[in-house]
Amino acid sequence: MRRRIGLALAATCYLVASLSADVTDKKIVRIWQTESEPQSLAVLNQMAANFQKLRPDVEIKIEA
Repeated sequence: MRRRIGLALAATCYLVASLSADVTDKKIVRIWQTESEPQSLAVLNQMAANFQKLRPDVEIKIEA
């Protein structure tokens, strides 16, 4: 019983600490690609822009 309470308390502390983290810290996702076609690159860039609108805390960097 004590172990369950300890685990529950530890889980709660972890969740509170993660929720109170600074939300201004952006996460960076790097996408490496080998496309050379302008149309394909435009689609990749548009997909990254759409994703960043949904998740402003994540920055997408498309690299060749």
